[in-house]
Amino acid sequence: MFAFSYNGQKTVKKVFSIFIELAQNIYLYSAKRAVVDNKEVGVGIIVIEKSNNFYRIKSGNLIANTVIGPLVDKISHINSLEKDKLKDLYNQQLKSPREKGKTGGGVGLITIVRKSGNPLGVILDTIDTDQTFIELSAKVDEEDN
Repeated sequence: MFAFSYNGQKTVKKVFSIFIELAQNIYLYSAKRAVVDNKEVGVGIIVIEKSNNFYRIKSGNLIANTVIGPLVDKISHINSLEKDKLKDLYNQQLKSPREKGKTGGGVGLITIVRKSGNPLGVILDTIDTDQTFIELSAKVDEEDN
């Protein structure tokens, strides 16, 4: 366990914001579910690593194999965008009507890339014909302010 050393309030806010987005992804989309306080929630793991000049926030959870293709395509598209185009996509998603039965606003992955300033990492490990373990990782460079 580590404590955040004071390296700038901006860095701490970015790490916390990304932590929240990854936790929400697990909560909403994990294929493995548990009942907590009579409510079904997603099961997964989040790790924050500290390096010399950056933090890496990682999440891991099971997802259905049926969503891998569209998810990887979405991440690749988000990672390919410049800062101004990411902002445009974010605003477009916020204005778009939500699909019936869909949770969230569709901006979580975009938010992670915008906050981190780095591409979103993804590692897939197929478990069986139905499920894959997905690891998402975001690198946040330390700032001095």
